[in-house]
Amino acid sequence: MAFEKIGPLTTRTNEFYDKKSIQRAFNFLVYFNEPEIDLQGSMGDRYGLRSYHAVSVELPDYSFNKIETFAGPFVRTTPVLSHNGFEFTIKFEEDEKGTIKQLIHNLVRLNIDDEGYHHNKVISNIDVAVFTPDGGNRAVGGHSYRVSFKDCYFLKASPATYDYSSNEKITYDITFNADHYYADSRKVGQDA
Repeated sequence: MAFEKIGPLTTRTNEFYDKKSIQRAFNFLVYFNEPEIDLQGSMGDRYGLRSYHAVSVELPDYSFNKIETFAGPFVRTTPVLSHNGFEFTIKFEEDEKGTIKQLIHNLVRLNIDDEGYHHNKVISNIDVAVFTPDGGNRAVGGHSYRVSFKDCYFLKASPATYDYSSNEKITYDITFNADHYYADSRKVGQDA
């Protein structure tokens, strides 16, 4: 295959620099189905859980095990879905209102109430929208793709460390489990 010379670069190299793009790790937003979480403050004021509270998220994927089938002297392997739900962790930054601590309290109350009774309440979906590096698609409500975790429930939260000798921000790692997820290229807020 012959390449046309364009100065010191070949056409292929030129295309590499013209067309190659990368996804930046910071171009994402997390959306909760807030009515299910009920973020009402003790004074009746609305705690504002916003997308900017989430500062990182792990996006798990399906994994497969391999099974072997013997056919005479030959072995054939096939993939089998290995799935017990998806655990994923979202790191949240706390604000001065204690929004994330209130979120954790309410997530615990979805699993067990103040009197110790267990519940099977789930958050119907937690969405992670990933945007293009230029951010241009945010203005029109679009995104590169969206991962929607379905039927989520709270598993655990990391402890906060308050320390007079520190100047660090308070963060919580909150771990959820989801029954399944789907990824698509619909606009955020559209129904599946």
